[in-house]
Amino acid sequence: MIEVGRRRSRALDAMARDGAPTLTESASCTNCGAGPVGRYCAACGQRHVTPQDFTVRTFAHELLSEFVSLDGRFWLTLWTLVRHPGKLAREYFDGRGARYMRPLNLFLLLNLVFFVIQPHTGLLQWHLGGYLRGNAGAQALVDQKRAARADEAERERERRGESAAPPRLESMQIFESNFEATIQNLKKSMLLFGIPLFAVVLTAIYGTRHRIAEHLIFSTHFFAFLVFALTVLVPVIFAIMVRSLVLLHSPRSIVSVLGTEMALTIVLFLIYVSYLYSGLRRMYGDARPAGAIRAVSLSAASLLILAGFSLSMFRVTLWSM
Repeated sequence: MIEVGRRRSRALDAMARDGAPTLTESASCTNCGAGPVGRYCAACGQRHVTPQDFTVRTFAHELLSEFVSLDGRFWLTLWTLVRHPGKLAREYFDGRGARYMRPLNLFLLLNLVFFVIQPHTGLLQWHLGGYLRGNAGAQALVDQKRAARADEAERERERRGESAAPPRLESMQIFESNFEATIQNLKKSMLLFGIPLFAVVLTAIYGTRHRIAEHLIFSTHFFAFLVFALTVLVPVIFAIMVRSLVLLHSPRSIVSVLGTEMALTIVLFLIYVSYLYSGLRRMYGDARPAGAIRAVSLSAASLLILAGFSLSMFRVTLWSM
């Protein structure tokens, strides 16, 4: 191992002096000592380094490549995800997945992009006012939490030896501000829990004819598409619909309907059915009637999962504050 390190050091020194790589087809690998090797070692996969590998430009390129695959994998993966539903999962299990991003990496990257853009789309806002509107049970939970936070603040003052005072409830405005900040942080990871839930639904529909791993990969790609749809497709569709209604001089009441939860649900349902119908046929080989029935069932299940997120986020946020 010491000798390998010395060979690597001598190779780097030589490259630094000459300004060009000295490692050739007959050189030994500076990582494991195997040889002869070319640009990459066949034994351990180590890439032979050159002085150009230590420039700022190369460092920035490799850093960005880890996240957005500047070699084209990200764009190929995204195009395949949207244009050919189910193909990514099928390619993965057919042993042709190396040209695409890994399923979870794709989901996490799109999830990150979504929650940067999401506050500007008006989707999945989940504001406290929406939870409390006409819901006496939710209001009671909020009142309990405000009282608990007041008691906790009083105990903290006593611990610091400050003068005792009757517990004071924080204003609803401050509480709502804290709630909004907490839920924005929490919901970034909550969609991740939908992947195994959706895989369970797939398992219930298909039984033991397919492995659970197949359902998990398909679910990961479907939720990656869900994030993309909420980031790009749905805002574009709503923008086109609003613009069209305005050009047609439609009443404001009709235009305002597009801002309701029901309109979002209908649009998402139609997108899901279309996407899942093609995806299930490509991934699982479903016939047209069976694929249509399963696509409708799974679309309804995915909307129920989103509704469950909304309800759970309220309680999880209160618990976390």
